[in-house]
Amino acid sequence: MDNWGVILQAYRTYLHIPGIVVDLMAVSPIIELLAKGYSNTTIGEMLDENPEKVSRVVQEVMGFNGWESDLDFNPQSFYQRSKFNMYKYVQEVQTLSPATAKCDIVLSYKVNQRLDRIKKEISKYE
Repeated sequence: MDNWGVILQAYRTYLHIPGIVVDLMAVSPIIELLAKGYSNTTIGEMLDENPEKVSRVVQEVMGFNGWESDLDFNPQSFYQRSKFNMYKYVQEVQTLSPATAKCDIVLSYKVNQRLDRIKKEISKYE
């Protein structure tokens, strides 16, 4: 069994935390930075991780390849200000960042929704 397998087993056995939650705990710093609009390269630099690993994690957890470059706005800030209303979110981002493609705006909203669900799942075991 590799090191990660030992860690997962310990969390399951001693803390009764499901493996999927342990996995989410491990990758949540990457997803948090993605939700703020950072590219995989920037996230890798900030966390001292290989950008390919960041890309793999983003693909596995979020279902897309991540941002090619840093976004020119902080999606997480807009998400919280919009009170989790997608229509309001899209309008605010389009007003303040008109060059951003609508598909990226909607995707950035969904990234933050997913991050909220991840945080809620993790908080059940804290």
